[in-house]
Amino acid sequence: MATTMIKRKNVVGNTGRYLSEVWSELKKVQWPSREELYAFTVMVIVAIVAVGAYIGVLDAVLSRISDHVFRLGG
Repeated sequence: MATTMIKRKNVVGNTGRYLSEVWSELKKVQWPSREELYAFTVMVIVAIVAVGAYIGVLDAVLSRISDHVFRLGG
């Protein structure tokens, strides 16, 4: 029973130490400015729209090609 209590205290102590170390590391992070964050967000949205449009066009083209091929075979 004593070893169980020691293990529990050790887990609590390790968790506290871990959270303390995480907090100290987060203080060292150089966070982006509001302008940088806005610019990166716009870039991500533009990239998502561009990739989505590319996939949509590719899907439409391949769909027409496969329809044409299956009509010839059937």
